[in-house]
Amino acid sequence: MATSGPNSATTITDDASVGTVAWITPSNAASSNDVRATFTPAGAGIQSHYLKFVGFNFAISGTIDGVEVRIERLWNGLGGNPRDVVVSLLIAGALAGANKADTGVDWPSVEAYKTYGGATDLWTLTPSASDINGANFGLVLSASGDGATNVMSVDHADIKIYYTVGASSFVSFKRATRFFRSR
Repeated sequence: MATSGPNSATTITDDASVGTVAWITPSNAASSNDVRATFTPAGAGIQSHYLKFVGFNFAISGTIDGVEVRIERLWNGLGGNPRDVVVSLLIAGALAGANKADTGVDWPSVEAYKTYGGATDLWTLTPSASDINGANFGLVLSASGDGATNVMSVDHADIKIYYTVGASSFVSFKRATRFFRSR
């Protein structure tokens, strides 16, 4: 099995398709540098908009075996119930597959990566290499928390793809090897 990534998104935006509160400075989540996108709930159980990550610039050929997402996140330790609501993939810009949100566990008060999916997890999808390579392949995150003092932050997210190299690539390699050996 081959891997590609982890790759970071080139475009990160607030998407108001869900929730009631926007992510502030979403582009701050472009790299792991302690400069963060933030969301502050205004009351109990308030859900954020999507924090939308696209433009991962994959160039894969073959069969997709798994998708692994890592999100580096934390909360300020004030308020309560800082949790995932939605962690889903985007294919061609549309929500796709299983919601991998860990809705039963609070976000950490010390910044850490949370991993979703893995080497053999396709998120209930059968994505093609062209889906993964598309400019609008990505992920969304929505979170919730209780109270106006609860600040939730995302420093970075990345995606790693696990895949099996396509048969045509292998055949071409075998032909090239045979060609060079016969000379």
